[in-house]
Amino acid sequence: MTRFLPTIAAITLPFSLPLSAAEFELEVPGVADPILVSLPKNHNPAKSWPAVFSYHGTNGRPNTRSTRSHTGDQDWIVIGMAYIQRGNYQLESDDIKATLKVFHHVRDELVRTQGLDPKRSYVTGHSKGGWMTDTLL
Repeated sequence: MTRFLPTIAAITLPFSLPLSAAEFELEVPGVADPILVSLPKNHNPAKSWPAVFSYHGTNGRPNTRSTRSHTGDQDWIVIGMAYIQRGNYQLESDDIKATLKVFHHVRDELVRTQGLDPKRSYVTGHSKGGWMTDTLL
């Protein structure tokens, strides 16, 4: 069992390293948790930046760590998205419309204040977030 420990540590290491990107929370009325925004280390709001909107799984909380571990700490804005309500995925028309409204609100706010390029916006998700990503697309 101990011979596998170094391999496991190597796999988990990128997720535990401190990142130098700046993070802040964005409160959106009607959303259960604050949106987490991670700006790249080389961020300048006067420039145009690609972005990844990351949706977490059921019972999770907004985070940027996993996606940031793939983008590195430069050149990308990473947004840990939150849901209207916690819990299981809801595929009701009103829920989808409300989720799209939140997505557009966050995107537009970051376009206005942080240089997010809406033509280079990407969506990813894990578990419930995967369902949400599919629905949004």
